[in-house]
Amino acid sequence: TDIKKKTYLIYCSIMQELQVNLFFVGIKHSGKTTFAKRISSRLSLPSFDTDDLILLSLNGESVRDFYKREGKEAFMKKEVEMGIMIPEKLRILI
Repeated sequence: TDIKKKTYLIYCSIMQELQVNLFFVGIKHSGKTTFAKRISSRLSLPSFDTDDLILLSLNGESVRDFYKREGKEAFMKKEVEMGIMIPEKLRILI
């Protein structure tokens, strides 16, 4: 849609001008990862899904199992921890 295209172009413009990391936040399955990958591809910047970063910290346990065992609050805390670990001004999309 026109709004999605304008939003996409705005994010691309922001990332070209600023030396910051950009975090996409939203409800499950809302397209955050897809959107980040599109922008990162256009700007030749890396993108990471927090689920992938969390998986690396779980010593072999799946993200789904962690979520079931620990609950939503623990999962959200883990997402924040993963974001904090990423150095500022690295210019990545998460």
